[in-house]
Amino acid sequence: MKVGRRIVLAALGVLLPVALFLLLAEGVVGGSPGGIDAGVLRALEQVQSAALTVFLRMVTFLGGDWGVVIPTTAAVVVLLIVDRWQLRGALFVVVVMAGTGVLQLLTKLLFERPRPGVFPPLVAVASYSYPSGHAMASAGLTLAVALLAWRTRWRLWAVAGGLAFVLLVGLSRMYLGVHYPSDIVAGWLLAVAWVSLTWLLFDAAGRPPGRAERTSASPASDRPDGCGRPAARERPAPRGRHTAAKL
Repeated sequence: MKVGRRIVLAALGVLLPVALFLLLAEGVVGGSPGGIDAGVLRALEQVQSAALTVFLRMVTFLGGDWGVVIPTTAAVVVLLIVDRWQLRGALFVVVVMAGTGVLQLLTKLLFERPRPGVFPPLVAVASYSYPSGHAMASAGLTLAVALLAWRTRWRLWAVAGGLAFVLLVGLSRMYLGVHYPSDIVAGWLLAVAWVSLTWLLFDAAGRPPGRAERTSASPASDRPDGCGRPAARERPAPRGRHTAAKL
């Protein structure tokens, strides 16, 4: 990656989300929940039903500390088995997800925001509220996979499916009464910052993840037609009567 692009990614992908995260924390942590935070939860309480609760409990499991291991493992298996050349991509996903787990734990302990009390929560929780670890993990996984798939034919599916996953996980945490909307947004912001920083670190180490690493196995000189096929070789002139004619 060129120096100019690194600077832009560092500014917009790391510094800006961190600044917005801290600004949001200053406004919501330590005080009573604002009108939007409490209002959204009250609105979601009005649409609660048994079927919807069961569905969103399953969604929230997939975005949790242990549940997110399932889509993460699936992504790593695809990168390692289906696309063997994506070893760096698989490592990138693992580093992103490990980092989101550590980062959300540290920030929860730092801000110590109590869980919402707008209505009795529909699932049991024991940690602090800000930021949402579920939102951060789901967004981190989605961003990592989308970046790796960006130059492939699977880009649209990765982005659309990941976006649906992120939004459903965020909705489930609010619906179940265990997070405010500001917690969800904070988790998304930290995920953007962490994934961007991880990408920059991989790039600075000379090992950017992605499809570009596949080209090292096939020199350009072996693929002059641009389609991955070796150039046709000239056949030697046949021996026999033509050689005798010359004599």
